[in-house]
Amino acid sequence: MLAPLLALSACAAPPARPSPASRVGAFPNSANPVTASPPLTPLGPLVASCALIENAALKSYNQLAQQVYHASECIPAGMPSDALQVVLTFHGRVKGVQFDRTGAVWLGDVALLRTTTPEPTPEGIEWTVQRDVTDYRALFLDDTPRNTTLSIPNIVDGTYNGVLYVNVSIALYQIESAAATQSRKIMSLAAPVSSKTGPWKPITAYGTDTVGAEVTLGVRNANEIFLDVFASGHGCEEFWYTNPPDGYANATGNCGGGAFRLIRVFVDGTLAGTLFPYPTVYTGGINPLLWRPLTGIESFDVVPYRFDLTPFAGLLNDAAPHRISVDVVGNNEKGYWYLDPVLVVGTDRSAGIVRGGIVSHTATPLSPASTSKNATGTVTFAVDLPRYELDIQYWIGAKSHLLGVKYELSSSNVNTFVGSAVQVTDGEMRCTVTSHTGSSASFYPYHVWLNMTQSKASFEIDATVAFARRRSEAGVMWENQIEGAATYNRSQTNHSDINIMRAHSAEVFLVNDTSSAPCFNTTLQAANGAYQTLSQGNMSRCKLPQNARFCGEELCLV
Repeated sequence: MLAPLLALSACAAPPARPSPASRVGAFPNSANPVTASPPLTPLGPLVASCALIENAALKSYNQLAQQVYHASECIPAGMPSDALQVVLTFHGRVKGVQFDRTGAVWLGDVALLRTTTPEPTPEGIEWTVQRDVTDYRALFLDDTPRNTTLSIPNIVDGTYNGVLYVNVSIALYQIESAAATQSRKIMSLAAPVSSKTGPWKPITAYGTDTVGAEVTLGVRNANEIFLDVFASGHGCEEFWYTNPPDGYANATGNCGGGAFRLIRVFVDGTLAGTLFPYPTVYTGGINPLLWRPLTGIESFDVVPYRFDLTPFAGLLNDAAPHRISVDVVGNNEKGYWYLDPVLVVGTDRSAGIVRGGIVSHTATPLSPASTSKNATGTVTFAVDLPRYELDIQYWIGAKSHLLGVKYELSSSNVNTFVGSAVQVTDGEMRCTVTSHTGSSASFYPYHVWLNMTQSKASFEIDATVAFARRRSEAGVMWENQIEGAATYNRSQTNHSDINIMRAHSAEVFLVNDTSSAPCFNTTLQAANGAYQTLSQGNMSRCKLPQNARFCGEELCLV
């Protein structure tokens, strides 16, 4: 029987202490976690910085770190509200022995960051995550007191002694007038922090569960509406792209549900958007040595998925409540997704009421094709979605001016099980979205080879991986690639007795503007916990559109 991948990562575990038997033991010291992603670029001079969470020490599962935020104590008086860039900084440190943990930061009920933590070393590590939250600027400008909430469910005991120390702050930069934009109305659909059950239960979706709410916009002049969905899979959904069908999974002890997932958004039951989730690997995933110190793509900043709901603006402007909900196709009951939707609403200040309507709504049948092949000692499962389209045509403001939102998706996945120890996963996902803001494209190829063997004497994990995230938007193309190989072998009788521990990895982040050669190229190479920079990119060499800048993995448009 092939051991499930989730045995290596506490980000996959339900709210209970992980079994020490599944823990792969302590690891040696390594450099602080690094990534090849470009740093955030300030759009002007720094005008203020404010602490949101100070000196949090997270050591229990249900612990929340909270601090009241007052805009009047942070925003300089007289500062034009439409000319501020807001950058969130998360700084953490941990040492000892600890799993990777899933966490989030909220202001009020609105999610600002979905993250996971690195697994520590005996001497300790530090890491920093920055996220541009300028789109959520209205929250920081409103002087209504709001709690900033940090939650990273953690367990500290005699074995797992890593306490997570975290500080969260914001920095405010004055945007040059040419790039200034009006602030948008921000609304949480799940209201997780206000829940009496804690922030994670309201955003947890098992199986066919949806997360959403009846929403009244509170304005009638919305002319641009987006839904940002912070989404991450856990339990048997952490490595969903490696999951075989239920029949094989139930017989072998693997996670099931097959290897096809799709995030969907609905407005009053009408399909409004579809996107593939990126196969993010947390730092304890597959083989933890793979991610020391080059962390997996998106593991520290799980980028929210943005859906354009502007076709429904005419409906949502009617001052009546409407249900907006999110689900994940293929989500199986043994796993779960954290889905935290945030509504981002732009308004036409010159109009009292903005009217609009949907002219046509067409979607091809969602029917991924599954096949299997059983040869002596080898079982292969394939699932393909050759083509899927959702096309919504609508008008807003004037019936004579038609607009559209179109999603075009395709994917393929093959999982091969060789004997009782080896699993090979290969797949890719493609998506193109065309809307009134332009066209964007995504391509997510991935490869995992995993060999897990054990005897009475030893337990060994051998793995090779390759993941990439390729995107294009506004005439800019960029990609983040990481690949690596690692072997870990320890004693079964004494988990601290390590027989083999070796790993190497490489990561590259490339940006192409209008030139043929990359204008940005950061390449990192790592071996056994140390790394070197082979190439350091400089974003000033890129000729980006005036309203564009990079904010980590994504291109942000002002």
